[in-house]
Amino acid sequence: MAQPRATRLAKLTIFLIIILFAYFLVNPAFSEDVLKGQASEYRLKGYKAQRIGALQEALSCYQKALMLDPAYACVYNDLGVLYEMLGDSNAAESAYLKVLTISPGYGDAYSNLAMLYEKKGDFLKAADCWLKRINIGGPDDLWVKKAHLRIYELSQIIPEIKDRYVERESRALSSEVASLKRMEGPYSNSRYRYLLRGYEDFFSKGLRRKKK
Repeated sequence: MAQPRATRLAKLTIFLIIILFAYFLVNPAFSEDVLKGQASEYRLKGYKAQRIGALQEALSCYQKALMLDPAYACVYNDLGVLYEMLGDSNAAESAYLKVLTISPGYGDAYSNLAMLYEKKGDFLKAADCWLKRINIGGPDDLWVKKAHLRIYELSQIIPEIKDRYVERESRALSSEVASLKRMEGPYSNSRYRYLLRGYEDFFSKGLRRKKK
């Protein structure tokens, strides 16, 4: 007696599920790629929801993305921004710090942490984050330029920040001078003079402003 069509379809579905499950077991890389792809889709949905102000929907999407890919650093950064929008600065801080445990060179997390600490009035922590943002960025990085500016402005309030910045810049200058000494030609000399002049100008202006 022939089986009903619905029964045959159900058995075929179960068979296909078993085949796919077995394939995932013997091909973990394929399974991981699938999960990461789904996590990326949830992140995109969350970002779109966040942009239109649907914050709870965005939160749900980001959480689903992290369930699929727990090491998805940029989603933790997105979460940090979202928590700030929701008024939960402690959760935001935890999210940004989680980014840096996964990806220590993630510049946006340092910038976001620095701005968050400034809002909290913790200027020393903010300065530390700005300094780390400078260390991992390039000379043409707009956020590095902003970090230099914020360090300068904060140093007018807290002298300790200036001391930390001077120490950091001294190490950076010494390192570049050592590199230039290994070079020959007019470029190395002009570059050295440029670095030294900019370094001196920055702090001489800061001192003059402080005396006013």
